[in-house]
Amino acid sequence: AFALLIHPYLVVMTVVPVAGIYLDHIRRRRLTLGPIVAAASGAFVVLAAVLVGGGYLGSYEPSGGYGYFSLNVLGPAYPQLSGLLPGDEEVLLVDNTFEGFNWLGFGTLLLIAAALVLHRRQLVAVFIRWYGLIVACVVLTMLAVTHRVAYGRRGVVDLGPIGSALEARPAVIVLLSLLTVAASLALWRRGVRPLTLSITAAPVALIGAAILAGGRLSEMLSAVRASGRLWWSVGLLLMLGSVALVARSRFRAVPVLFVVVSLAQILDTVPLRAAAGSSVVDTVDIPGVERLLAAAEGATTVRIRPSFFCAPFPEGAFAVNDTVTTASAGGVVPVDTAYTSRRPYDLDCGQAPIGDLGPNELLVLVTPDRSDPGALITADHRCRDNGRLLACTSSWADVPVARTAPFLPLIAEPVTFGIGGDGELVMTDGWGRPEEWGRVIPTEGAGLVIPLVGPIEGPVTVRLRLRTLAGGPGTVILGLPDGVEHELAVSGDGPHDVEVTLGQPPSASLEFRLATHPSSPSTGVDELTILLAA
Repeated sequence: AFALLIHPYLVVMTVVPVAGIYLDHIRRRRLTLGPIVAAASGAFVVLAAVLVGGGYLGSYEPSGGYGYFSLNVLGPAYPQLSGLLPGDEEVLLVDNTFEGFNWLGFGTLLLIAAALVLHRRQLVAVFIRWYGLIVACVVLTMLAVTHRVAYGRRGVVDLGPIGSALEARPAVIVLLSLLTVAASLALWRRGVRPLTLSITAAPVALIGAAILAGGRLSEMLSAVRASGRLWWSVGLLLMLGSVALVARSRFRAVPVLFVVVSLAQILDTVPLRAAAGSSVVDTVDIPGVERLLAAAEGATTVRIRPSFFCAPFPEGAFAVNDTVTTASAGGVVPVDTAYTSRRPYDLDCGQAPIGDLGPNELLVLVTPDRSDPGALITADHRCRDNGRLLACTSSWADVPVARTAPFLPLIAEPVTFGIGGDGELVMTDGWGRPEEWGRVIPTEGAGLVIPLVGPIEGPVTVRLRLRTLAGGPGTVILGLPDGVEHELAVSGDGPHDVEVTLGQPPSASLEFRLATHPSSPSTGVDELTILLAA
């Protein structure tokens, strides 16, 4: 239940090994079946309560994709970001079989090898003693590898659905069956009772059938479609088991061996730890995130309405999720409807009302209703528009309307058009790719739409930072929807600011087009700022 409260994957990672341990205790008669049934029943009741209370039993679209984010069978033993061994991470990227960073590390591999050598004569006894736990590791490995078995970069052998597998690769199925029978006979001769074999074989066979069958069973397994992560538990158990075996051996230099493998593991993981650290401190390049960072600065909670799944713009739901969660991460602010589940079937993506705002609450509207500007600026709250999302909070209620009225007023900074800038928030048609400095203004023109929040009284000034790209002075034409055009002179000595004052804009948005004059050298735009008259 605690694992489910964190993430569904952790349920599989913990329940399967625990079941194996219980099986071992039953075999050794340390536990009778009664207490185990009672404990399992109590755990099931708590788990069911978490499932119901957490919304896991709701109507969600199947995510699909089981088998496409699996464990490459070379993953645990092939060096990835190793500080001691050469390796090419691209080897494991065949058909998305890269989920779960499963390189055990040079130190762990040395430890496992030492355990095997020191206990080479007792391996069968160890296997029999921990039979249940080993079977649990086999089950987790089956789920992690899936029916699409990948080996290095050599491609994928698809064993399912089971019908096509029987038809296309009967030799594989026959070989697996013979190995299963042989393993069962060997275990029986070593003293494993037929009842234990039956208890073990039933769930393993069911899981194997689910992996290979496809259809509805495959949909159920899509809940853990990033199945390569399930092998994390197996890697951890291998490490802990090897530590226990080496510690119980009669090898006199065990302390020295532990020091050597620990140093090897630390040195081997230096690049991995460096990469993990850089991924945390690197700035996320998401248009508009700086403004939401400023908005979330004083918030204690963040609500997304109706859901980040409803994002209408090209980058879609994950752009909303990344933007809002990145903005809230600076102050560790809790966010609702973050990416913790699949899209519900009956999700209503209609225009979301603002409603009542709690104290220090930031409301992010993914599909805002901009038809009533008066509702965006009231005595209780202010809303600020970044062109895609609408952010509202009561903490801005004392900010003068003159500062919150223009577009994108979350912070008083211009919109930038270069790589990593947020110019795409207001661009429409006609624009090309961004450059480091900004974007080229085409001769045929390119459109801009500036959303406005609240009524604006008086003229608006548009400030543009322009440049010529071929030397010499140039001319840019700013055209309005009513046909009025303004010619803006651009000097040839680098980027500089040009201002043009427009009349009373409409209440919803300010629209105009920029075009390079046909007789002018190529020109570009770096930044755009909207100013209110004093």
